[in-house]
Amino acid sequence: MKQAYLETESVRVNPFASEGSVLFSGSILPRKRFTLNNLQCNLGKSSFTLSGAYDLVGKDAFNFNVSSKKLRLEDLGIRYKKVDFTAGGDLNGKISVTASRKNPAQTKVVGYMKGKNLSFATEAFPYPIKDCYFHLKFAGNDVLIDTLALKLGKSPFQLTGEFKGWEGMRGDITVHSELLDLNDLIPPEMAEKFKEGDFESVSFTKGKSDQMKPGWKKGAHHFVETSDVHFDITAPKVKWEEASFGPLEVECALRSKDLYLSQSSVRFKRGRLLMKGHVKRGEKPEMLFTSYLEMEKQPLEDLPSPLAFVKDRIEGSLTMESLLYAKGNTKKELLSSLTGNANILLEKGVIRRSNIFIKVLDFMSLTGAFETRPADLPKDGLYFSRIGGHLDIDKGIAKVDNLAMESPVFNAVAEGETNLATGFMDAEIGIQPLTTADLLVSKIPIIGYLLRGDDNTLTAEYFKVDGKMSDPNVQYMAFKSMSNGTYSFFKRLFLSPQRLFQRISEAAGDFESKGLPLPDKSLPPEFDMGN
Repeated sequence: MKQAYLETESVRVNPFASEGSVLFSGSILPRKRFTLNNLQCNLGKSSFTLSGAYDLVGKDAFNFNVSSKKLRLEDLGIRYKKVDFTAGGDLNGKISVTASRKNPAQTKVVGYMKGKNLSFATEAFPYPIKDCYFHLKFAGNDVLIDTLALKLGKSPFQLTGEFKGWEGMRGDITVHSELLDLNDLIPPEMAEKFKEGDFESVSFTKGKSDQMKPGWKKGAHHFVETSDVHFDITAPKVKWEEASFGPLEVECALRSKDLYLSQSSVRFKRGRLLMKGHVKRGEKPEMLFTSYLEMEKQPLEDLPSPLAFVKDRIEGSLTMESLLYAKGNTKKELLSSLTGNANILLEKGVIRRSNIFIKVLDFMSLTGAFETRPADLPKDGLYFSRIGGHLDIDKGIAKVDNLAMESPVFNAVAEGETNLATGFMDAEIGIQPLTTADLLVSKIPIIGYLLRGDDNTLTAEYFKVDGKMSDPNVQYMAFKSMSNGTYSFFKRLFLSPQRLFQRISEAAGDFESKGLPLPDKSLPPEFDMGN
């Protein structure tokens, strides 16, 4: 018996590695019935009994009874090879099963099962499950989760609920975690891709379940495809790297391999996020999200480190309000479908990476822009006191007609649009240096055709920017080449700027007119920057 074991690519089960015995009796009525009267298995400190029968006529119906006062996972010799982890803990219970191979819906299960101090691994999560306790009750087609508590990484979970049916499960589950650490749910390799800003290779619609061996794949997929389980998830405190927020509330469902997010909300110290949508798998995978996000004076340096791709580019205090919708299966498809509106205000920060401003300021020789800043801010970038504006996004095209920037050395205004999927832009920028005319004349090679004030002093310059955002073409435009509309635009923004922000509640009306779902029925929001 020591040579009897079960092994797959990820797990090895060797119950007779040290000691064990199996005693059984039974009978076979040829072509009619196989009966197992009593099987007694002893494994170290564990034991269980098994009896049952199988119909050989129709090769369909079977029944069995299994019971154990103590079954230690250690005695089963379960070892997870990929993570080098050995399962542990105790099981006990008494279960009677009557089932049909041809019609799983006829399955009936009666009895109970308990577990304590359980620890085991699963490919669904990056860390093993530990300190697991549960009490399940079976009554025909029903399964009652009387108690289920476990620890995943540093996060404790408590679950209660009820399932119905055996040909795919249907039920309602309540999940609660007093302190939910998202690192316990997100695979480390995915977190690294977030930090690098690499979303193209992150797939939410192709799971490891699709890589099962064919023998198991058909049955498992049929079970999942016929399941419909609703989850109500709550967590008063949530952590993600160094960031803390909460409470978190999520209502979702796993239905036919697809995840449906009915509604969700998470609050943090300086704002909240509302979201709904779905992630569909199968032949036509698809992601759909609609979200509302608000922030008030959120320091970007306090964002979680997985969002380092944001923190590495810009620093400051962010006030923001957005209503966005996206649909697709790839990064390009999601960006091409992105629709919505956003009000953005950044204050007292530094732009670390901006090829546009680098080229503009190189042209103007305004090196002081990289030197005039408060002493407590880093010196590797362009300091600004304020950047604000309203974005109007329609099917991946982001348009802005009132973007304004203030810094100690110059003010800037811009209008234009960017294709978010391709990264190509077409914009016009006005720069108003905040220094004396004599100093500018000595520093700027080209001083003609500038937008002038009534006192004939240099007040602004005009640039045309197009091409790829990562390497834009920046062209100085002489004043005489400006159209009346462009001249009026810059004069209006510099001398009498319009309201920077628009009401997101108005955008909610646009969503409804386009047939796009809103993330929450409570819109218009409590905090509206457009007011």
